[in-house]
Amino acid sequence: MFNLLLGAFWFVIGVALLVLYYTTPNPQWPIQVNGYPLGWVPLLLSGWNLVRWYAVRVDRQRRQAQAEMQVRRRYAATGRHEPYGDPDPAFDFTDEPPPPRGRDVQPPPN
Repeated sequence: MFNLLLGAFWFVIGVALLVLYYTTPNPQWPIQVNGYPLGWVPLLLSGWNLVRWYAVRVDRQRRQAQAEMQVRRRYAATGRHEPYGDPDPAFDFTDEPPPPRGRDVQPPPN
C-alpha cells in the first residue's frame, strides 16, 4: 500500500513539474537537466513504485495460495477428518444381524 501511495505522490509531482515546464515561458529557476524537463524523473519514480506495489501484491497472493495448498495436502495426508459426533447405533452394520425371533434356527455350519 505504501508503494501505491508513493507512486501517486511522485505522479502528481511529475505532472506538476511538466505542466510548469510547458506552460511557463521563462521560468526563474531551472526545471530542466541537460535540456530535458525535470518532471520526467518523478514520473519514472512513480512507475517504479507502481511496479513494486504490483509485485508485492502478486507475491502475497502467491504465498497465500501456497499456504492454503500446504494445509490441504497436510489434511489429506493425515487422513483425519473432523468427527461428526457419536455414531448412531441404529446404523451400525458391522455386527452380524441377530437371529430371527420365535424360531429355533441353527446357524449354518462353517
